[in-house]
Amino acid sequence: MVIHGHARALVIPAAALVLLACGGPQTHAPAARSAATSTWHRFVQCVRDHGVPDMPEPTIDDRGRASFPSTAPRVPDPVVQQCGPILDSLPPQPAARVDVAMRTRFAQCMRQQGITDFPDPDQQGRFVLPPSLDQGGTLKSSPRWPQIQAAMDGPCRQYNPSGHI
Repeated sequence: MVIHGHARALVIPAAALVLLACGGPQTHAPAARSAATSTWHRFVQCVRDHGVPDMPEPTIDDRGRASFPSTAPRVPDPVVQQCGPILDSLPPQPAARVDVAMRTRFAQCMRQQGITDFPDPDQQGRFVLPPSLDQGGTLKSSPRWPQIQAAMDGPCRQYNPSGHI
């Protein structure tokens, strides 16, 4: 799952690769990475201090973007409200271009694999999952996860080559 924006949209579900767009446009300087690393460290420490002690450190790329391992726990909303403002000090970076047509084909494939309630993406390429799929804040919490995972890793993988949907 890719999350765009800062604290207001921050959800870190288990098994979701989270990339938050930070670090400024075309920023490759070591100083920018160092500043982003410091900010992300403060954020993770805040999350740990507020009830998520097993929150892992992210990997920071050369543009200051953070990725968390798929095992990262979901951060509860009250913790996001408390710690999210730390991320507001990160400069915005243009969101990656999303291929909405490819994501639409992915959704069609998922429905063809029997997940008939899998939605098409919105105009920004985001999937708004229905309650039947979004149980506990993540697809992995759904009792249908084995079927969903088989479709995502099998025939629908061709429409999600990066694995970020």
